[in-house]
Amino acid sequence: MINKSGASSLWLGYTPVENIEIFRQASPVTHVGALSPPVLFLNSSLDRMHAGRDEFIKVLNAGNIYSEVKTFEGSPHTFCFFRPWFEPMVLYIDGFLKKIFPQQ
Repeated sequence: MINKSGASSLWLGYTPVENIEIFRQASPVTHVGALSPPVLFLNSSLDRMHAGRDEFIKVLNAGNIYSEVKTFEGSPHTFCFFRPWFEPMVLYIDGFLKKIFPQQ
């Protein structure tokens, strides 16, 4: 059986039409606000996997919360597990954390 509703419906057990509230609660945008920490978005090159990112960043910006977006060109959705993207991703995370938490 093919699920035409997408992976999120398989994961949540409903389609958005059947249970919009569970989709709202599963969305990170529902939980971001003025007290959120800085955020690093690590993105594959697949635009369809960036759903909600821009809306999330707008909320962060409204709260003057720092964020960065790093897109790994030519990468699949699961890029973080594979070379040649794994090592550069780790270095990028390290740099972000050093920027957020500078040594005293």
